[in-house]
Amino acid sequence: MIKMLLFMPLLLIAQCMLLFALDFIVGIPMQTSIRNIINPFWVMDTEEYAIIIIIAGLSVGIPLYNKFRLVQKEKETT
Repeated sequence: MIKMLLFMPLLLIAQCMLLFALDFIVGIPMQTSIRNIINPFWVMDTEEYAIIIIIAGLSVGIPLYNKFRLVQKEKETT
């Protein structure tokens, strides 16, 4: 149960990052993207921005997952 509670925030972060990346890829041609609402004069290509978001999500999610896993192992050994 505790493992699930530790994993759920990481899963939420990953889902949000994936949804933002998909929004930028799919929503730009329809002019309904969050990016167009925030800054309609964006210079970067959509695919580049989506890849940056996915990489940022992975670079945040993987260390957090490893940290929570180490904390869980420490709790099990004590």
